[in-house]
Amino acid sequence: MNYNLKIIHKEEYQTSSWLGGTTTQMLIFPEHSSYAVRDFAFRISSATVDLDKSEFTELKGINRYITPLDNILRLTHNNKDFIDLQPFEVYNFSGAIPTTSYGKAKDFNLMLSEKASGNLKSVKIDKVYTMTLFKETLEAGFENRFEILISPFHDLNIKLEDRDITLSKMDLLLVNANKPNASLDIEINCEEVAEILLCSISTT
Repeated sequence: MNYNLKIIHKEEYQTSSWLGGTTTQMLIFPEHSSYAVRDFAFRISSATVDLDKSEFTELKGINRYITPLDNILRLTHNNKDFIDLQPFEVYNFSGAIPTTSYGKAKDFNLMLSEKASGNLKSVKIDKVYTMTLFKETLEAGFENRFEILISPFHDLNIKLEDRDITLSKMDLLLVNANKPNASLDIEINCEEVAEILLCSISTT
């Protein structure tokens, strides 16, 4: 088998408070790294913004991806130019840049340290959808590849080679490639149109 697979259930997530609401850590890698110490390669989380205006925590050396899940989220880095993010619209920015948000929303976050490279994509599926994981060649200097899939609002049935997987909404599917350049085809089935999120990550 060219991959390892793990489902992380929402009951296993860790929730804590931040300046503007609560944040739920869904996955951190390496497993025993710490967000507080900032020694992680990557971190995936979901946060609630409970204030009409809030300041994001400064995260030097962290590349960030964010998307709102339910409401419009307005961001600014200089209080002059504003970005209005629609639900499932992905935005990439440096965690070192001062960032202010306006509007109450629930969002999804991917944080990448200098020990990781990757991206976050939003994918709309219409009942049946096929995709290929690990399509891109592993970059020089990186050893591990991960594909992480989550469906915030819908349960999914996933066919992955000879395995049938049921992924409940807000649970996380983690796939780790065992070989540097081995792609993997999957089929995703849902009873209705759904938005899913896919994180593609490489680490040193």
